[in-house]
Amino acid sequence: MEQIEAAALAERLSGPAGRGELVLFTGAGFSAGTPNVAGGTVPTAHELRTLIWDLAFDGAVDDDSTLQEVFEVARRERADDLARLLRDHLSIAPDKVAPQQVAWLAFPWRRAYTVNIDDLELSASANVNVTREIVSLSALRDETPPDSPRALAWIHLNGDLRDVPNVTFSEQQYGVRTTREDPLYSRLVTDLTIAPVIFVGSTLREAQLWRYIALRQLDDPDQQSLQPASYLVAPSLARARQSLLSAMNIVWVRADAAEFANEVLSRLTEEAQSGRRSLALTADGDPASPLRSVGDLLSAASPRAPSLYLEGAQPSWDDIAAGRTAARAFDSRFPIESASGTVLVTSTAGEGTSTTLMRFAARLHAEGRETLWASGKEQPSGQRLRAQIRVKAGSFALVLDDADMLGFQLEHLIRDFTSEPNALLLLGMRSSRVDAAMPTWDPNGPRSVELNVPKLQDADIDELLLLLERENRLGLLTPRTPSERARALSGVAGRLLLVAMLLVTEGHDLRQKVEEEYSQLAQPQRGIYGVIALASQYRYRVTGDEALQAAVATTAVGATALERLRKRGLVIEPSSGYECRHRTVAELVVRRMRDDGTLAATHGRLLSTVASRHSRADLRDPRLRQRSPRYRLAQTLMNHRTLDGFRIEEARQIYADAEPYLASDYHYWLQRGSYEVRRGSLAQAERYLQRCRLEGGDADFRVDVEWYYMLLKGAASKPRTAKSKDDAAEAYAGLLHIIDERGTENEHPFTVLLSQYPRWLTRSELSMDEKRQRFETLRILGDRALVLHGYDSRTSKLRRELEKQYLSLSVAAGPSTAPRKRRPSAK
Repeated sequence: MEQIEAAALAERLSGPAGRGELVLFTGAGFSAGTPNVAGGTVPTAHELRTLIWDLAFDGAVDDDSTLQEVFEVARRERADDLARLLRDHLSIAPDKVAPQQVAWLAFPWRRAYTVNIDDLELSASANVNVTREIVSLSALRDETPPDSPRALAWIHLNGDLRDVPNVTFSEQQYGVRTTREDPLYSRLVTDLTIAPVIFVGSTLREAQLWRYIALRQLDDPDQQSLQPASYLVAPSLARARQSLLSAMNIVWVRADAAEFANEVLSRLTEEAQSGRRSLALTADGDPASPLRSVGDLLSAASPRAPSLYLEGAQPSWDDIAAGRTAARAFDSRFPIESASGTVLVTSTAGEGTSTTLMRFAARLHAEGRETLWASGKEQPSGQRLRAQIRVKAGSFALVLDDADMLGFQLEHLIRDFTSEPNALLLLGMRSSRVDAAMPTWDPNGPRSVELNVPKLQDADIDELLLLLERENRLGLLTPRTPSERARALSGVAGRLLLVAMLLVTEGHDLRQKVEEEYSQLAQPQRGIYGVIALASQYRYRVTGDEALQAAVATTAVGATALERLRKRGLVIEPSSGYECRHRTVAELVVRRMRDDGTLAATHGRLLSTVASRHSRADLRDPRLRQRSPRYRLAQTLMNHRTLDGFRIEEARQIYADAEPYLASDYHYWLQRGSYEVRRGSLAQAERYLQRCRLEGGDADFRVDVEWYYMLLKGAASKPRTAKSKDDAAEAYAGLLHIIDERGTENEHPFTVLLSQYPRWLTRSELSMDEKRQRFETLRILGDRALVLHGYDSRTSKLRRELEKQYLSLSVAAGPSTAPRKRRPSAK
């Protein structure tokens, strides 16, 4: 290795290898010479041309004819024979994979791409321990795979042996492919621009590939590139190509695959183990455990690591370990060490719920109590959490930030802890989300406590000033005396902790600072920042390639822009993706995007981006909804309530752009139909809901509820037709059946029936007595809904409106001519 010493190269690669960030790209040279099932070895390009020549022509080989040209002639004239030849000569013989190839295959690559069509990876994984399952994919046939801790996606860009003879091989085929975008090539684009890639067995001359590699080159040669370096492993390389690749931050390593494996990969054994652990923690698949020991988190923390916490960022375990979080009077007084049952910590945005929760967790750990941490941002499955907690015993504590992300499972989790006398469930969430997430929560219960994080008090101000002085973050207060500092901060003592820190250290309130930051960004930084802020508002992270793709910035310029946002502290990258430094900041950025008219386009591109990361098989797997944060983000973005804030044409465009990726997901059609029921066309709603059933939604009661909603709304719009009466009767009976089956656990069938059926009933041609009798039944149902779901404000409102409608009807009708029936009580 004349270009760079092996030890130095291993040192360069140790960081990304340990984080599982390296991407592999292999060419023909990687497989050449490997024994095949035909009794020979995988042919070189020259040898393959000779083999195919005999299929296409008679006589001696014409040296002026290229392999691509000969291949195309044989494909047209003798396709079946060509397919057999390729399968024989490109199928790897079992147990014949070389040790250095196994070393390559066993390394923890983030993903692997190849222009080869042989089955080397399958032969190796079937017969040799390569530590991780390898999933072979064809860009001609397969869709973009989700990342998995258990499997390496080995992506054949030109097709594989299952596609022969129609693999991408000839110039004509390359020409056809350049006219369209392939999903797996799109994934390659982002990996080439933001990930460190190891190229081996190729000098990067493939026409289809080169146009993507060229995206690594900056438009301005004098601009500093912040994208990671990539490496081309090849025994030789033309000087002109060396220069071209160097401009793209691709370093030539003079070595073959065996030398690189023996001299570099062999030095990265510990990093490879760390990389496998990192992949298991960050991939889409559910990690072995969603719980992290607080002791492990604090042990892994780096107190000297750079921090933006005192400048408005979310707290990290580095900040807790370094003591960068000022003690608050209210949490110091609370005896968390002896607490059991459920303790709920709430606050409004930016008041310090996460900081309080992490400080409590550290105190519990210091007391010697087994303390486990899970954040809603990492989307732990409620069922998985409960299953793991059931095997615990004794005085352990579970701390869960953003606890409302667990949905209905949260109340089940609370009940589980009620039966454990010494266990503690410590929850954190915004005050505005408590009633919806925990409808039966009683803050005065025998084993429940609710703590509301207060505004800054005088004692808090003193602690905060000491902390700011120790960390050299006094900013504008530096020249003032201690008493002057206290008076200055007292002026904002009633504000949020986050706002106070920014105001005293930088002279800005939060809204002003965010406005300035956003307006000062140029493209593509502004677009990338907007994408990350939108995901952060919903408490999700996005990976770098997702952020760039959604911002239409999958170039070296985009990768550099993302890195600059990170270095400036506008976005952070904790472990599994990028997010805004604080959710309150994200909400202000999203509000600014709405004002400047860019929010709808950003929303649509982000939905299409995250949706494109799932295959059709994924979308038909119900476990995906529990396990994949990426799918949950897509669910949030496609939800009809989420899109209510857009104009109807904007919402429809968002749905239409996502359709190619979500067409096999019944939930997508349910949301699209629900949107049309409420705001658009009932005819379109009917088509979408019918498609929803075809895609598997017939087993989901919510689809039936939405269908009946549509029928009732249509019936109310034309109340005097025969169809109207039939539709209303069908919806009424269907909703009553669902209420009997699901009414205890879900209020939605109640709200649909109580909101929509009276609209039809009052306009229908039924007699006054019939109307009054049906209103009596609806009142009983309304009482039942109040008993079951009285916490829901809409249920209470609908019951009041129903009573007004009934009284109005009674007044208009006068005394009933029918015998009065005794009104039954609600059960």
